Amino acid sequence: MLRVVNIIEEANLGGPQIRIALVAKKLINEGIHTVVLFPRQESNNFVSLLEKNKINYKQLSISRLSKNYKSIFKYIIYSVFEIYNISKFIKSNNFDIAHISGGSWQFKGIIGAKLAGVKSIWYLNDTYVPFIFRKSFYFLNRLSDGFMYASKRTEKYYKPLIAKNKYEFLVPPPVDTSKFDPFKKFEISDKINNRFNNKLIIGTVSNINPVKGLETFIRSSALLNQKYDNIYFIIIGAIIKSQKKYYQSLIALANSKNIKNIFFFSKEKDVRYLLNKFDIFVCSSNFEAGTMTVREAMSFSKPIISTDVGDVSTFITNNYNGFVVPKKDSNQMANKISHLLDDKEKRKIFGRRNRKIAKSKFDISICVEQHKNAYFTINNRLNNNDKRNIKVN
Repeated sequence: MLRVVNIIEEANLGGPQIRIALVAKKLINEGIHTVVLFPRQESNNFVSLLEKNKINYKQLSISRLSKNYKSIFKYIIYSVFEIYNISKFIKSNNFDIAHISGGSWQFKGIIGAKLAGVKSIWYLNDTYVPFIFRKSFYFLNRLSDGFMYASKRTEKYYKPLIAKNKYEFLVPPPVDTSKFDPFKKFEISDKINNRFNNKLIIGTVSNINPVKGLETFIRSSALLNQKYDNIYFIIIGAIIKSQKKYYQSLIALANSKNIKNIFFFSKEKDVRYLLNKFDIFVCSSNFEAGTMTVREAMSFSKPIISTDVGDVSTFITNNYNGFVVPKKDSNQMANKISHLLDDKEKRKIFGRRNRKIAKSKFDISICVEQHKNAYFTINNRLNNNDKRNIKVN
């Protein structure tokens, strides 16, 4: 049995947290036992997901960085003690590998693993970080034994910073295609069902965060309202405390554009009943690597319109299964949505193609095998003092 501690410094439920739970559950059958380590703050939904899937976890006090100087000072001071506690937990539980899951700015687990003398692998899932984090990563990446990239763009972004003789693996986010199945029936309240009945729904699933580019989605909605009177727009996303002002700015933007047919839903434990109502799925992000929600929508046989982020352009082909548009370009986004709104048959064809792609390329079984390969490669080869560089796709 290989023992892995999966460390993430952000407990709010999103793509990385869902990936951790999905993969950990399946890895048990592969002889790999995972314990998830994460902070206590805003963790209720993540805890529920882990407990539902019978995954062991441990919560510690792990501080988060914010923009004011007082917070920065506290973050630096607290980090010393937090790294010590992480290292102590890793060492006392005899883990074989520490998997750091939250991206390049989450460095405490890497340092903690090094202090505990445990091999580590760092999952990189973004294509942009501020200069200070990029610089920190340049020095700290040497502490890690290997890296997982969420996309080829992520690899391209971080590759020049990473020291030689590190193990590298391309591991895109998964989707459980058996759960995101368009032929399944999902219960939906009469209130919601009646509200959206006989309407075409354009929707997105995204945490409320500036990097998600939701202004572009809202501006494209305003343009589409000039042409159509039978459409609704849905944004499903968690609103954490630090993003309440941003959320209010989105509401203000929608009001200024006189958009009355846009609806925000908090991101619940199960979004499938709403996602399955979408006629078109939109990803409006400015920075993204994994695009897990795009994969989930594909598994649900939805046509996709996405900004050119992450590796989307490698599996969304214009006018074949969706459209890729420039970031922040609400005119292009509205134009492509309009193209699909006017062609019901094309929406169906694109959706069927996306379901096939999701099953053949992104199913959870593929991701589990990639994790298993990465863990055993690092554990076995480093135990044998094999220092050769290895890249596994």
